[in-house]
Amino acid sequence: METSTSKVAAEKTATTPEFVNPLGKKVVEENVKEAQKLLEAAKKQATSKKNETKTPGKKTEGKAGKVEKKKGPTMASELDKIILAGGTFEAMIEAAQERSKKLGGSIKYNAGVIKAHIKFREIKNPKYLGSLKITDKGVFAKTAKSKAA
Repeated sequence: METSTSKVAAEKTATTPEFVNPLGKKVVEENVKEAQKLLEAAKKQATSKKNETKTPGKKTEGKAGKVEKKKGPTMASELDKIILAGGTFEAMIEAAQERSKKLGGSIKYNAGVIKAHIKFREIKNPKYLGSLKITDKGVFAKTAKSKAA
């Protein structure tokens, strides 16, 4: 049994270019075509991006959160060389400043920076200094204490 309202609704949908979506709202045919075009464009864009990311050997530059490594020596490696060579803090500071300028750095070095670098390295490698010892004046070789009787 059909009611008169359902007959009117059926006639109206048959004569006008409108569709009914699953939510029961009317959709104009022009909007349907436009939506289909947008969906196709979105699919093309998604597949092209998917293909770009799966291309072997192709690296993307400038991605957020990705840090590019510098080639050549770093100041940390140079500071390691300076510290392991030993000497007074004044001499190490001077050498660190000189190497920093060559590498284009802008950090002003002092005894605290050198001690902090040593402390950081010793966390990962307790034998970082080897036979060297930190004193108030610098980093020097350990001296054997004589046992006085």
